[in-house]
Amino acid sequence: MADASQLIDALDMRDEDGVRRASLTFSISLFTGATFAEMPHAPARCLELFLALCPPQNLRYYATENMRKHRAINKKVLDMPALWASQPETKTEYVSLELKDGDSELDAPKYLFKFASAEKGSPPHEAGDANSVTMTFPPSFGLANAQQMQDLLLRLLSELRCTCATAGFAFQCSRYSPRLGETFAWQKSMRHPEVDIVRIPQDHGAVQSNALKTVSWLTMVCDRFVQELGGAAVVTKGLGKGIVHGPVPGGLLLRIGDLPTITDRNRGETTPDYKRLHMALRPLVERAREQAMWFSTDSDDQDQQTEDWFRRFEK
Repeated sequence: MADASQLIDALDMRDEDGVRRASLTFSISLFTGATFAEMPHAPARCLELFLALCPPQNLRYYATENMRKHRAINKKVLDMPALWASQPETKTEYVSLELKDGDSELDAPKYLFKFASAEKGSPPHEAGDANSVTMTFPPSFGLANAQQMQDLLLRLLSELRCTCATAGFAFQCSRYSPRLGETFAWQKSMRHPEVDIVRIPQDHGAVQSNALKTVSWLTMVCDRFVQELGGAAVVTKGLGKGIVHGPVPGGLLLRIGDLPTITDRNRGETTPDYKRLHMALRPLVERAREQAMWFSTDSDDQDQQTEDWFRRFEK
């Protein structure tokens, strides 16, 4: 199996100007049907947990739902979630805060905190889209602190009523040039299938309230999903010793191995445990495939590429 620590530096994409268009990270993604109005204190608590592992000085840029471009961060920005929690009535249609690092605001991040919620009455909420909290860290940090990453996910699951959540290696793409970043990320994720591609808000439409986008090193599915699939015994039957599982707040958590991995299909490497878990949860992933927006790539066959990505563990 490929050495993840050796691959990490090779899985970023910079353009000719040095802007990082796609960034390999260790990512935690949580999806919920709850709105900000229903959980006004959750973003502040989640940010507090994130900042316990990400020194605030690493964060350089921020954006809210009202901003088209990122701006330089200041201390007041870090206090925004607490302020919003004290005045939830000021948030009506959308609530979003993104904090990130980068040499410039154009860079895809290594460190990222993002909370995004479409409130009742907004078009995404009426369409059934999910809301989310996303945290990313440098991949080497996640690999070296895997137990801390699992502990963080467990604490986050205590703060949010999640339908599903994942934690593992994932690409972040610059929102200022999604086609460049997503083209690179799609190609690399097909080669290294354990690596997710985080796309907010597109992932909201894929997950909605009834789906799971992908499996990862850590995968959580809510109790409703588990029951729909026939119960925990049915879901976990046949997974093998490489996948451990157990109850967590709101659902079932499944972990593939002690550490996140990156395999290389170009070297003939396979991902049998990921495939087993994918097949066990396949009905949920298939819904996400049907509901997802196409990847923004340079291909004329984006729809097929998108389908191939959701089914990449089946190859």
